[in-house]
Amino acid sequence: MGPESGPGTQAHTSKPGNDDVARDAPTYEVKPFKRESVVSGHGRFEPVESPAVICNVEGTTTIIKITPEGQPVKKGDVVAELDASFLENQLRSQRIAAKDAEANYSDAKLTREVAELALQEYAEGIFPQELEDLKRTIDGCRDALRKIDGRLERICQASRRLKEALDAAGGARTPADIVAEVDLQDRLEEAELSRDRERRALARAEGRREVLERYTRGKTIKHLESEIRKARSDELARQAMWERQARKENTLERMIAHCTLHAPMDGRVFYANDPLLRRPGMAAIAEGATVRERQVIFTIVDLDGPMRINLKVSESEIDRVAPKMKARVKVDAFPNETLAGLVSEVAVLPDPSAMASWAVKVYTTRIQIGRGPAGLQPGMTARAEIVVGEPRDVLGVPVGAIVRYDDKDRVVVKGPDGRVEWREVVLGGFGGSTIEVKEGLRSGELVILDPRPFLTDEQRARIKSPKEPDAREKGAVSRKARLEPATSPR
Repeated sequence: MGPESGPGTQAHTSKPGNDDVARDAPTYEVKPFKRESVVSGHGRFEPVESPAVICNVEGTTTIIKITPEGQPVKKGDVVAELDASFLENQLRSQRIAAKDAEANYSDAKLTREVAELALQEYAEGIFPQELEDLKRTIDGCRDALRKIDGRLERICQASRRLKEALDAAGGARTPADIVAEVDLQDRLEEAELSRDRERRALARAEGRREVLERYTRGKTIKHLESEIRKARSDELARQAMWERQARKENTLERMIAHCTLHAPMDGRVFYANDPLLRRPGMAAIAEGATVRERQVIFTIVDLDGPMRINLKVSESEIDRVAPKMKARVKVDAFPNETLAGLVSEVAVLPDPSAMASWAVKVYTTRIQIGRGPAGLQPGMTARAEIVVGEPRDVLGVPVGAIVRYDDKDRVVVKGPDGRVEWREVVLGGFGGSTIEVKEGLRSGELVILDPRPFLTDEQRARIKSPKEPDAREKGAVSRKARLEPATSPR
């Protein structure tokens, strides 16, 4: 875009400096260059795998011993020990309570089993036996009645024959006849009494059988079943109590075991003293420090393992970043090396540390790299550029040709006749030592590489670097980026 259609039409034109300075000043011909669309930012290195070991002891406890920070350990080595004396005292008392609860449960279980046996005994033993006894009694009474009836029949027949014999003899009775007549009468009375007794016994036996079958059996079974239910309820209550006491015992044993913290892998010990890992009021990790449940105590880091960068990307650019994008990484400690990386993770929520502030929100973005240079340590800072678009041709000038004052970016343009003028420009993103010029220059125009000799003293006092816009400019850029789709990284 030419100056006649852009901001250059509002820039003031003058003849800065003298013609000799302009004539001898080095120039740069404005021309297109390939610039990638990137999102850049600073971050720090962290290991890809750094398992954290936390305190699993309920409540609070004290660190009584811990391996010095940075010391190498092997998987399974004891790294820290927490105070377990109070838990051990609790465990001794708890074991006694658990034993008592177990004994009570065993007694309740035995009582329930006895109640079930009592029901089985009555239903399968006592009741059938009583019923059988009554049936035998009834059968015996009936047999006795049949015998008595036969005896009565015989006595009656004998009495009739005796009477017939006396009638045939003319009615004369001898003493023997009298005795026989009396004896038969006695026997008849005795048989009738026996018959009455047996009838009453039969009625009683049949009544007892009816009561046994209709009432006693059901009442006894229901009573025994009630006893079983009560015994089972008591057993379940005592079982629950025993299981609860046993769980408490197991929990104490587990917490005592958790008081010894082991290394989950080979590596070096790093204390969890990062402020982001500690809640307010938590003491720094050290021997004698009080720690809480679920608090991170230390992490194990393999310094020779894969590393990644924890990058914070502004909310205005996070929608342009996605996993599997390529990235270039420059470690501040190794400025001459460029590492290749790949975006492995993009957070969906802002970083918690910035959630409560009015500052621009940032999103955690992790970039995984291959093997880094020797000496690369977790926590080292680096700058990363994530490639979010294909390279394209844009106009650009060296960064040194830009001067910023009065909140505007300017360059010194040298015309074909050798005269120079200040011109306002709209800048885009950086591409190494070159910066994109969106508006204000045309391809083929010449700009002075070093515009400082053309500045007045007043202008020098107001100059600012185009690389470091002030806070108001950052806010304006962020607001603009939220309202308009970004075409180039800032």
